[in-house]
Amino acid sequence: MTKPDHQKLIDDMVNIARQSADELADRARALAYDIASRIGDDEAENAAQRAAAEEARARADATKKQYEAGLTAMDAQLKDATSETRQQVRQIADLTRAEATKMAEQARVNAEKMAKELQASAEKARQEAAAKSGQNAGGQNAGEQDQQRQG
Repeated sequence: MTKPDHQKLIDDMVNIARQSADELADRARALAYDIASRIGDDEAENAAQRAAAEEARARADATKKQYEAGLTAMDAQLKDATSETRQQVRQIADLTRAEATKMAEQARVNAEKMAKELQASAEKARQEAAAKSGQNAGGQNAGEQDQQRQG
């Protein structure tokens, strides 16, 4: 399903609004004919007014059915478009979730690698410090070692 044609939707809405206004106008005409048929003195004219009222009501009912069918079709079209959009959003969310999971796993691997490197560096520094302190532990302090090197 493709995106709905925005201009067609607008045209459909305008048409539905026009039909709704036509229905209301026909219902108002029917009411006016009904009132005229009740207050008139001429029975033939009153009968014609009643007939005109019935025709106006019939037109209003037919117009109402037309625009309700248009509303139903527009509703279905919008639901289809909304459903498609929801499906696309779900797909994007799934892809994003998968990518975020990959990135989190890579970050975890990198963090473990960095932690091991830091531990190795700390161990090396400790061993170097122990080696230096072992040399110093041979009975000479650092000052004596410096003097021997200079002498």
